[in-house]
Amino acid sequence: MSGVYWGLTVLDLMGQLHCMNSEEILTFIKSCQHEFGRISANIRHDPHLLYTLSAVQVNTNQNCNDLDSMFSYFRVGN
Repeated sequence: MSGVYWGLTVLDLMGQLHCMNSEEILTFIKSCQHEFGRISANIRHDPHLLYTLSAVQVNTNQNCNDLDSMFSYFRVGN
């Protein structure tokens, strides 16, 4: 997940972010999502706060407005 973030950041800096398929990226992130919105580094890996942060950054970079499920991880009471 961190590699996805850094790769997309470099593409964005080079003005080539449009070359990536946003839907495929967001589908990959959702496939790494676990209970309460936590994200893992890859499919079938354990979730971690670092990868959750990377996923939030990628979603923000991709102008995704569907962050509620990930933010549930940070809400008090979960």
